[in-house]
Amino acid sequence: MALRFIAILLQLLLLASCSQQGVILQADPGSAVAEEQVKVLLNERPACNYEVVAWLEIPGTFYDRSRLIGVFRSKAANLGADFVEITSLQKIGAIEYKGTARALRCVI
Repeated sequence: MALRFIAILLQLLLLASCSQQGVILQADPGSAVAEEQVKVLLNERPACNYEVVAWLEIPGTFYDRSRLIGVFRSKAANLGADFVEITSLQKIGAIEYKGTARALRCVI
């Protein structure tokens, strides 16, 4: 009985975390790229002219800062971005993180 309750609770938490992640498109997304190709920017700008592909938001469902950054990187890769610029990382309570980022693409 306790295991079933825990399984249901975990499923509800997973569904809630998926539904709260936001993507606001600012430009047409490009073809997806490999996640390794997306450079993470913390307190810096790309060395190219760029456009904002999308604003990304994850309002507090991760318990590891690096994992949260990895999810931003993955979302940017799916949008065909060259960079993901982390605009905000905040610790909520003792162990939870939330954040915002921008997916950026170099333009000629």
